[in-house]
Amino acid sequence: MNTALTLRVCALLALLQMFCLQAAQAVDLRQVRDQVQAGELQGARDDLMALLREDAANIEALLLLGSTSLLLGNAAMAEVNYSDALLLGAAPDEAAIGLAEAYLKQGKHRDIVSHLPLQAASSTTEAELLGYHALAHLHLGRPERAIGAIRLALEGAPQAVMPQVARVRLLLSAGLVSEARALAAHSVQRDRESARAWQSLGLAAQIAGDHASAITAYGNAIRLDPHLLSARTNRIRLLLGENRDSEAEADLAFTARHYSDEPTAAFLRGLARERAGDEAMAQDEFRRAADAFAALPLGWIAHNPQTTVAAATAHLRLGDSDGARHYLEASHALSSSNRHI
Repeated sequence: MNTALTLRVCALLALLQMFCLQAAQAVDLRQVRDQVQAGELQGARDDLMALLREDAANIEALLLLGSTSLLLGNAAMAEVNYSDALLLGAAPDEAAIGLAEAYLKQGKHRDIVSHLPLQAASSTTEAELLGYHALAHLHLGRPERAIGAIRLALEGAPQAVMPQVARVRLLLSAGLVSEARALAAHSVQRDRESARAWQSLGLAAQIAGDHASAITAYGNAIRLDPHLLSARTNRIRLLLGENRDSEAEADLAFTARHYSDEPTAAFLRGLARERAGDEAMAQDEFRRAADAFAALPLGWIAHNPQTTVAAATAHLRLGDSDGARHYLEASHALSSSNRHI
């Protein structure tokens, strides 16, 4: 066999090998999607990670791993997956919404503003991304920038949900509770599969004093997204407030499994254990909460009244009145006009 023919045969074999590898990966990804649909998330994650060890530049696998990581409650891993996919050339329409959700679940509001792409092929995707920007600006105490992002988003795609979620927060922060609640209800009717829309409806109902409706709305939010932690902790808080401790138990157990060191969740578990008469366990949870609150920026805690109360109460339950005073004085020093929802 001459040299030219040998090289041609080798090239054909290489192409065949590549085709077989791509076909095998396609089969693997179909199987993984089936696993995700069936709720076999741990197995899907393991298979995707194995696939990426063989082909680290597989954008489709990275995107699927990002969504699976979010379903497993690992927002930090999802951030890495979606960021890598974007760096490798994934379209913002494919990766940016997932990255936004990963940032938001970690409280990385500055990263949303600084790193989240806003250009996308779809006007609806761009509007949803602007909605995440608006929420981030509200958390950062920049309502005027939030208003600008909401206006731009709704001009491009009036049907987008996240800009309306941000608008609900803006109305609540301005004390326009009835208007916020009506808008939240409209957002839910527009997209009943949006966990964020249900969460905003729950928050509006809670602030309006309609705790029964808030509990139902939060329940729908966590049914759609079990790791939407703020909806779950708000639901726990309301159930405990109405002495429906047994109904809160499943949510409390979920936070113990997945968010053992999250401060608000630990604080609420402490309250529940205290009411159940388990003083030792309650003290452990209050200590865990106090330590976790100490790791958060004091200014952020002081801007959030419920968080301030939780941090101060955790210290009081531990007999640390100075620690409680630390949070209460910081909160008192803020003008009420500077607070945000």
